[in-house]
Amino acid sequence: MAINVTEATVKSLQALVHDAFEVNSTLDRVKTVMTTTLVYPIFGNLVHMLAHKYSLDMGDGIGDLLEDYNEPVNYGNIPTHTEDYNTIQDAIDKVYNMVLTYQNELNEATKIALDNMDIHIYQGLLDIIEKHNMYVKQVILWKDITDRYGDKPNLDVHSAKYDILGLGE
Repeated sequence: MAINVTEATVKSLQALVHDAFEVNSTLDRVKTVMTTTLVYPIFGNLVHMLAHKYSLDMGDGIGDLLEDYNEPVNYGNIPTHTEDYNTIQDAIDKVYNMVLTYQNELNEATKIALDNMDIHIYQGLLDIIEKHNMYVKQVILWKDITDRYGDKPNLDVHSAKYDILGLGE
């Protein structure tokens, strides 16, 4: 039982933790298709490194907020991802949609914490939002360059130039 955190806030944070690990799993699937089927190993590695940010920074970071107030984290069931992507644009569109959906969920959970006067949780979520906003900016850039370059093979080589997070370092 959480100490001094409303049930609504706990529920929204539990969902965020679960969804962070699902984003991680989905992006890992995108990465494997990008590196094997589509043959974009450099770009695929960048997506892979972003995937790890969801399990570490988002999932574990939000889980820590719960644990700090004596609430055990329930990760739930993460579905198996076996989707295929026919083009690099399909793959990056999936990344883009996942990241923007997570941003909206994160914003909603933060609003729930504020509305329930869980200000101590709210402050931690603002820090996480600030970090996540950098992921959103990165993925918007990836989508822009993918929309511009299309499926040209040189996109893979040039993708490293568009790594504003330093994921490939």
